[in-house]
Amino acid sequence: MTKVVIAREAQAEGIEMYVGWTMPFKVNRPLTQLERDQALPRAGLPLARPEQRGALVNMNSTYLDWIDRRFLYRGTMNTFLATLLILSMMPVLVLLNSMIFDLRGDEQYWWVLLFMMIPIYIMLWHVMRFIICGEYFSYVHWPIRFNRRTQMVHVFRHSGADGTLSVPWGQVYFHVGTGGKQHPNSIYIRGHILDGDIVKDTFALGHDVHKNEMRALLEMWEFIRCYMEEGPEAAGPGLSVFLCAGQLEACRSNGLASLHSLRGAGG
Repeated sequence: MTKVVIAREAQAEGIEMYVGWTMPFKVNRPLTQLERDQALPRAGLPLARPEQRGALVNMNSTYLDWIDRRFLYRGTMNTFLATLLILSMMPVLVLLNSMIFDLRGDEQYWWVLLFMMIPIYIMLWHVMRFIICGEYFSYVHWPIRFNRRTQMVHVFRHSGADGTLSVPWGQVYFHVGTGGKQHPNSIYIRGHILDGDIVKDTFALGHDVHKNEMRALLEMWEFIRCYMEEGPEAAGPGLSVFLCAGQLEACRSNGLASLHSLRGAGG
């Protein structure tokens, strides 16, 4: 049985909670010994039973979609920043008003106030636009798709050109990632695209779990591994639930379409 090691040296990586999101993963670097020790196995005896643990977005007999690591954190930081920005604007407005208080009642007061507020509101608009459009009016899921028939992994990043990273399943090096200095007890599944021993690209998937809950992470990994390597049935009973739900939805859609066509014919 392959032993997955969570070493104390992981604290020295300095990887923040939002790495791979607000700050990029370090690439074009050698694979570290720690990452080699934390490799997630693809063969041999299973380390845990397969469980999706709420990380599954969609699944059928061809592919499954898995949440990205930032799914649970998305919106948290920006909500905090937006609230902090609004609260910080209040004393600024009071200060500006007190600076031109002597002009109160004069026509110049409103002109001075206008020209002082314009740059502030422009800056506020750009900041809020970045915060709101970046997360609140964006995609709910940024999934990682595992296609078992083509044996490909697709990592969605944006809707533009080259917005999806696609790589063969067998060419992704999966290992246990850590939360770095700020969150040394957090672990998650991380995938590397390698060129020899050089890391060329990195993505993260699934929930963060506490390092003492390693079994939860291994259960998620086993779910993905079983699906891709052994077939849908090996992933456990949870798969049949999703398949049945998909089939029922398809039957429901076809039934509604047939009903509407019959009504049209009868009318």
